[in-house]
Amino acid sequence: MTSLFKKILIPATALIALASCDNIDENERYVPVDRVEPQRVVLLEDFTGQRCNNCPDAHRIIEQLQEQYPGSIVAVSIHGGSMALHKNTTRFDRNQVALGTDEGQAYNDAYGIDEWPSGVIDRRSGMLGRDQWAAYIDEELKRPTDVNIEVEARIEDNDIKIDLAVEPQADINGSLNVWILENGIVARQIDESGKYNRDYVHNHVFRACATAHNGDPMALTNGIHKTASYTVPLRYNDQERWNPANLSVVAFISDKNGVHQTVLTDVSTNENE
Repeated sequence: MTSLFKKILIPATALIALASCDNIDENERYVPVDRVEPQRVVLLEDFTGQRCNNCPDAHRIIEQLQEQYPGSIVAVSIHGGSMALHKNTTRFDRNQVALGTDEGQAYNDAYGIDEWPSGVIDRRSGMLGRDQWAAYIDEELKRPTDVNIEVEARIEDNDIKIDLAVEPQADINGSLNVWILENGIVARQIDESGKYNRDYVHNHVFRACATAHNGDPMALTNGIHKTASYTVPLRYNDQERWNPANLSVVAFISDKNGVHQTVLTDVSTNENE
């Protein structure tokens, strides 16, 4: 935690599914654009669902974008709406894992998402189909940021301990959001054929908020550092079984005009790191 604390010393039914998903011609799914030099980390809120047959294609597009801009795109897959399977339907004894949450549903409703997959980029774009993501992200990466965020997260006694340091280069009256994500979740997903793939691997899945649902208020003054800390209990129950080795934390500062900056960090499971 050396870098962080040096910083703070200065004052992130199949038919119904087929009918409700957003269909895009295969040739229009992902059109690479000339690579720009990123000036920020872009947040992509990917609204998805296990009953959405087009969502696996959107997941591939996210992978392609992240390969094109390594470390500059943070994706969060939020399961909500009619295509999602709520976690209260999980049956581990039947190998039926559901990834929808009440918080994910609330985000879906707040944006008015009614087609899946859909994405919202840096909370500035409004609802976009997956064919629109690349071009919008390309432009968003060109915008300079006016705040730096450092995050460190670790497991301690079955809790996730999170420490943040925020360094603004402008006055910002916004909010801080801190979310828990998980990679590598094997759970069913309807694929393009309309059939469930029960060995599908879900990544960057939204699991929980560490902050309030709409974020914690954070008024920032140019040049004045702020810090924050959070504790989130690990979940291992009949509805969710988090794998500590696959958890990460995303934090972002936003206001009414959108996201100022985003950061993603893995959760350390080694207390000696």
